[in-house]
Parts: sequence; structure tokens; C-alpha cells
Amino acid sequence: EKLEGGVALWYCLLCSGVNADIAGVVAALAIPGTAPAPPASEAEPLEPDMKPTLMDHLIHKLLPYTALIVMPLFALANTAVAIDMSMISALVQQPVAVGIAAGLLLGKPLGITAFSLASIKAGIASWPEGMELKHLLVCGLLAGVGFTMCLFLITLALTATPDAMRLAKLAVIAASAVAGTAAAAIMNTFPENEDDSKLADSGTPGGAPVLA
Repeated sequence: EKLEGGVALWYCLLCSGVNADIAGVVAALAIPGTAPAPPASEAEPLEPDMKPTLMDHLIHKLLPYTALIVMPLFALANTAVAIDMSMISALVQQPVAVGIAAGLLLGKPLGITAFSLASIKAGIASWPEGMELKHLLVCGLLAGVGFTMCLFLITLALTATPDAMRLAKLAVIAASAVAGTAAAAIMNTFPENEDDSKLADSGTPGGAPVLA
């Protein structure tokens, strides 16, 4: 892939003082959504009856690096929070921490579950075969593990207030840990012999509702 243009854009933004992460967003928007993938591409299309696109090809090539290297390094580099008892007590007292925790632990699960159920009731979506409400609730809880993107937004929004930034980062870490633990606990109650192949047969990754 020709990534020189994206790298050049990142460097120019970095030198200009603008947050260089925006270069990734701009570069992604510039990728044609319907352009075909290279003939030798091993990427799989999003839908079984479609041919792989250039976007599918790039995701196939870059996902191992972004998921296993870039994202973990980004998260670790942007955390850097010194934890003390005063910060822990502030998690339940300061509005910024309470708001972040409520958004991740309540907003994400309730929003995903409510809008998915509303779409199903309205007839614009349907349950994948084998999926139940408990699976949807777990998806909502797992969405509350908003570690990397939350830290990115906090860095942009609270740069001028270092104390609030540290507290917000700690709230993200705590809420993500609670959300992940709760999701794991619920999944642990599922029958061990539950047949997950039905979800895979539905053709929808992760069991999300599909458009009717």
C-alpha cells in the first residue's frame, strides 16, 4: 500500500502544532469505499455476496498491527496516571469522573440495548439466529470498555486542566475494568455447551442485529 501520503500528512500536522492524530481520520476518509481490492488480496468482504473492496483489503492488512501493537501502545502511552487515595475518593465525588463512569457503565449498555430492541420492534432489524437478549446486554457492557478512544478524547478536551484529565483517565480505567468484569461474569453464567455456531451462521460478527 502507498502510505507515504498519510505519513506526510501526519508529519505536516505534527509540525504545525495541530493534533497529528487527525491525519489518520483524514486519510481514512480519503479511501474510496467502493474501489475493488487488489486481485491477489486475501481480504474477505463484509457481506458474503459482495466482492472485497480496497477498504476490506486495508483492514485485513493493517488490523493485526493496529490491534496488537498500535492500540496497546497508544493506551499505555496516554494513561500515565499516578494513583493515590485522594483520587480514588474523588471518583465518586467529582462530576467529571461520575459522568464518565455513568456514560460507560450505563449509557453504553442502555443505549445499545434500547436502540437495537427499538430497531427490531420497528421491523428494520431482526435477531440473528441463536441470539438472545442476554447476548445483546453483554455486547452493551463490552462497549463500555472504552479505553483507547476515551483517553484520546480526554487528552483533547482536558489538556488545559491537568487535574481533571488525570481524574478522567482514572475514571475510564475503573469503569472499563468494571464493565469488562461484569460482562465476563454474565458470560460465565451461560451454559458451557451453548452452541455459538448459530451466531456465526447468521453471518453477523459478534451477533449484532442485522438489517432486515
